[in-house]
Amino acid sequence: MIRSAVGCPAGVDLIKEFQRRGVTVIGMDCSPFSAGLFAADKGYVVPRGDSPEFLSVLKNIINDERPQGILTGPEEEIIMISRHKAELESLGVIAFVPDLEVTKIFTDKQETKKFFESAALPTAKGFRLDEIKAADFPLFIKPRKGRGGTGAKKLSRLTELEEAISGIDGPLVEKHLDGTEYTIDVLNDLEGKNLSIVPRVRLEVDSGISTKGITVNDKEIIGLVGKLMGKTRIPGPCCVQGFRTGDGFFFTEVNLRLGGGSMLAAKADPSFIENIISMLKGEKPRKSEGFRAGLLMLRHHENVFVDVGDNAFSGEMDALLKKRGIGWKQ
Repeated sequence: MIRSAVGCPAGVDLIKEFQRRGVTVIGMDCSPFSAGLFAADKGYVVPRGDSPEFLSVLKNIINDERPQGILTGPEEEIIMISRHKAELESLGVIAFVPDLEVTKIFTDKQETKKFFESAALPTAKGFRLDEIKAADFPLFIKPRKGRGGTGAKKLSRLTELEEAISGIDGPLVEKHLDGTEYTIDVLNDLEGKNLSIVPRVRLEVDSGISTKGITVNDKEIIGLVGKLMGKTRIPGPCCVQGFRTGDGFFFTEVNLRLGGGSMLAAKADPSFIENIISMLKGEKPRKSEGFRAGLLMLRHHENVFVDVGDNAFSGEMDALLKKRGIGWKQ
């Protein structure tokens, strides 16, 4: 199996989870300094997902390694793989991404909001920039495209809005939700039919990634996410975000990938990883029997040491070091 973006915080843990179950993992990342490249059974440094060379490099890796499937992460890769999904699957791999029509909705926050509204799913009230009044604050602004919480922030007054707009391309402005933030990890079969839903409270977040969390058996949220999944077709894993306030639960985003804290769902519901493997093998996955509520996830940093040798820096790694002004001492 190919797992891209292995430099992300949960990259190594996810690789180990698959390896523990006998899956050979081919890691990909655009940085040669990604720990996951060394944890994987084999690693490749690849261009960014929005690079013109990405697709041909990916196809070469598929032809050389013959993986059963691709689990991707960055939105640039999701869009590229989705656009060429049929072409890649003709090479014998399962691409765990939606069709392009669905991908365009959930990689664009404006389109995601329109989807929530048209599907009668609860979401925060949105505002056009020319209709915002002082009485509408506090508000929340985020870029139309992006990840990791970059550019997203709470606004308390009109002067803050004016300043924030100048630095954001295609801003989405909506009512600020004051409540408990949730990520809901979801796994569907290849037809988009739901297999597993695991809500977790984001107890602590760093750069948009959950660093501490706890699973919660919130039946209302599970029901709403089930309704959301029934109104679209997302194959494989994804994660849904939202807030529970005094007025109920409100959706904010849908990410077409495993989340930074999705290892918590994988531990709380063993069928999560097992079903991905079943789909990779061409077997029929089974509906989850439930998950363990009250499972707490805490994180710590772990160092990875790699003896690269005196002459290891060549090719892409050497070019990257030179670009950053780092020399290699012989």
